[in-house]
Amino acid sequence: MAFDIKEIPLVKKWLEQFDLVDVYAAELFLQSLVYVSFSDFEKSIQSQVEAVVDYAQKDNNTCVAIFTVSKSLQNSFNVDKEVKPANDSSGRVGHALKNIERRLGGRVEVSPRKDSMIKKKVRHVIYVDDFIGSGDRFVKFWRRHVPKSVKSWVSGGYCDVWVISHTAHKSGIDRIVKKISAIDYSRVKSQNLIESSQLLRNDKIKNLLIKYGSRTNKEGASLGYGSNCSPVVFQYGCPNNAPAILWANGKPNNKSNGISSGRWTSLFNERSVDASLYPLFDNDISYLTYPELLWSAGQYKLALQFCEEVDSDARLYNLILALASNGSSRQKVEEILLPIKDRSEDVINKLIEFGLVDEGMNLSRFGMDVLEKNRKRKNVFVDKDYENFYPSRFLGFHREV
Repeated sequence: MAFDIKEIPLVKKWLEQFDLVDVYAAELFLQSLVYVSFSDFEKSIQSQVEAVVDYAQKDNNTCVAIFTVSKSLQNSFNVDKEVKPANDSSGRVGHALKNIERRLGGRVEVSPRKDSMIKKKVRHVIYVDDFIGSGDRFVKFWRRHVPKSVKSWVSGGYCDVWVISHTAHKSGIDRIVKKISAIDYSRVKSQNLIESSQLLRNDKIKNLLIKYGSRTNKEGASLGYGSNCSPVVFQYGCPNNAPAILWANGKPNNKSNGISSGRWTSLFNERSVDASLYPLFDNDISYLTYPELLWSAGQYKLALQFCEEVDSDARLYNLILALASNGSSRQKVEEILLPIKDRSEDVINKLIEFGLVDEGMNLSRFGMDVLEKNRKRKNVFVDKDYENFYPSRFLGFHREV
């Protein structure tokens, strides 16, 4: 059930730093973020890894090697010996992978040594990261920490390399594929692919991030590192590809335009998540942003009606129809509604099934009439010469006469 984010003390304190004219945009910004819980993250990683393992072992049952993308967890090799990390399960990714290793037995091995990979005739190597932003971290990891033996197996065609993440920006994937010849697009998997951040498509939010990013000690990351402006925050930490006002503090006596603005206090201090902020990850706050999305889609009366609407399913149907009417593709709609991805997919499929939109998210006459009916449910002036058609049934329900 939706709740007011200002009920959380840290959120309220963070919002108090904004000028009065910017508070609404700041609230909208917070409500537009995608909050990924511990359980959602681990389920995503485990399901994706298992899908790749099933594919890799379809014709060859050799063991699949899995590594986390980290500066310290990847095995390092030299002419004398190889070093096995003492703690293979550190981090959220390592914890999820260890669970997979226990359940799948000999089918996979997490952070195996070179001798073990040779003995088990490993033909597929999976590298798992939680998040791909600019792609720089993985490129550096590949160059510095992936052993020459693995690279030679890949270049010789003996092994295939896969990259799995919970969330990835397309620009980051493009950089990885461009810089690393051993990896192609078909073997980079992510539950949530972000073509471009929805935060950048809202001028009010973008201007807010730039204005207040100057008050942090990471002004160059006002839109996040790499200017990804990532909308994703994990319950265990905030990526630095997210806007700086979320995770970077300000310098004492920081000045903006010659005026002292005090010290900026981030919501996720140095990218950590305080336990008092956990409700952001446990509750559905996405509905609070819908009026703004509807307004941006040009459906002004529907946006106002939405504020009075109590049926959440009706709101979601109307929202998706409104976005489709504004020319949004299915991919864009699903990106906007990422916090409730499963529900939005079900609703889109129903709209297609009942003929309101087609596969390309183009509204049928039926769909336009349903949207128009909902826009004019109140006593709104209608030109008497405009002939409306309202279907007698919608999603199995008789319309009111």
